[in-house]
Order: sequence, then C-alpha cells, then structure tokens
Amino acid sequence: MWQETIDFGNLPDGWVQFNNGGAFIEVDRDTERPIVLRKKFEKYITFKESGRYRNLFPEWAFKVLVFTTTEERIESLQQITTSDDIWFCTMEEFLREQLNHAHWFSLRGFYALSAVSKKKV
Repeated sequence: MWQETIDFGNLPDGWVQFNNGGAFIEVDRDTERPIVLRKKFEKYITFKESGRYRNLFPEWAFKVLVFTTTEERIESLQQITTSDDIWFCTMEEFLREQLNHAHWFSLRGFYALSAVSKKKV
C-alpha cells in the first residue's frame, strides 16, 4: 500500500511497521556520494513538513531508518542532514543487539525503537 500511496521523489528501500508505528528504510552501502544522499534526505523532510506524511499516517511519528556500513560513515551522513527524524545504524550493530536497544544515532543522541510487546497467554 505505501508504495502506491506515497510519491515524493524518493523510492525508499523499504517500509517497516512495528508496535503501532512505522518507518521508511534506507540501506546505504557507501556507494553513493554524500550529495546524492543529502538530496534524498531533504526529500524525506520536505514530505514530512508538507503534511502529506501526517495525512497518510496520522497516528505515527515520522522516521527514516538508515542502515549503513561503519560508524565513520554514520558520522559523515550526520553532517549532511538537519533532521533528528533520520536515524542511522550499522547493519552489524543492528543484527547484534535487541530491537529495543538504543543503537540508532541521530543529530541529538541515541534512540531505540519501541519493541513489539509480547502477548500474554
């Protein structure tokens, strides 16, 4: 549904829904130049600020999760974004830790995704 509904100039690598939330997924393999990624990040923020995201997903906070190769790459990507809504993590770190671990870097700190709560039986 999201691919048919959302058209803002980017083709996200994916969309994930979790614990009544959702996020765009970008996978960076350190093959694109920073200027290309900066323009991509700007399109995400423009989409959010236009109100179109809120119209489509009124219950969910806006978030872009970027998986990348190294912490050095994260540092370079943080320099080209102005939004705390774009979070970065190495794939290695993500696979090593639990989902609710605060391993997402952003401009203003570290964050964790809300883990899906287990059902009681």
